[in-house]
Amino acid sequence: MKQLKRKKAISATGTAKLSTAGVSNVGSQGPPRSSTGVKSANVSTKLEGAITLQDESAIQDALKAIRADGNPTDWILVTYIAPKTNTIKLHGKGSGGLAEMRTHFKDDVVMYGLIRVNEKIDDTVAVKFCFVDWRGENINRMQRANLGIHSGDITALLRPYHVDIQCSDPSEITEAIIMQKVKNASGTAVHVI
Repeated sequence: MKQLKRKKAISATGTAKLSTAGVSNVGSQGPPRSSTGVKSANVSTKLEGAITLQDESAIQDALKAIRADGNPTDWILVTYIAPKTNTIKLHGKGSGGLAEMRTHFKDDVVMYGLIRVNEKIDDTVAVKFCFVDWRGENINRMQRANLGIHSGDITALLRPYHVDIQCSDPSEITEAIIMQKVKNASGTAVHVI
């Protein structure tokens, strides 16, 4: 058997240079680094699929905040930087629950978010997450056509969650609707006629 030897590219200074072709910043800790190794705060990160994150560290920080038990953040929203793009940015986060989150829904935008709710089962409080897929009635037609392509990346970005709601009118997303979905998913709903 022949053994193949691996070669490293050595620069004139004698240091090994590693190729970063095909390497993304997904899953890395902290902000992405430029080719010089300097941290950059507002860099777009291309995911393996169809969307790009404008500022991955801001989105990851918001996700950590909503999932932290001691943090008051109970909702986050991400949206596109413009109607015909595939670049996602953090739109906002807050601690005012669904009422505050709903004030950000507009008729001509697409937003994705998570809201944290508590389900009380006997004497135990269980934290649950609801994925919100807001698609305003008057969004751009080309954008609407791309939503199916982006949906897998979006759900992967915001996962894990317990239930999801797709809505285009504020009346389609209320605390009662979310809690009924949560109870149905967890098996604690009462179905007495």
